[in-house]
Amino acid sequence: MNSNRALFLSHQPLIRDTAPLLKPIRKVKSLVSERELQVIKLIAHEFSTKQIASALYISYDTVCSHRKNILRKLNVKNTAGMVRVAYEQRMLTF
Repeated sequence: MNSNRALFLSHQPLIRDTAPLLKPIRKVKSLVSERELQVIKLIAHEFSTKQIASALYISYDTVCSHRKNILRKLNVKNTAGMVRVAYEQRMLTF
């Protein structure tokens, strides 16, 4: 019986509960400042933190603070999540 259970478990998807992934995302554009939106756009265009700082005439630490605040406001864990939500919310155009 243990071998049957092991076989069953080996065919389970890596993400067990996809319901949270399918929930509609709340509107977040109004939560993000204009400067944070500029940072998101540059991140989406593959700018490094140092390049963003130079382009926007702000310090490296300020870019890091903006990035941290954006992640919190969008309720995401990483840059990929940030770009995904920004794209889904039509904050980005390519």
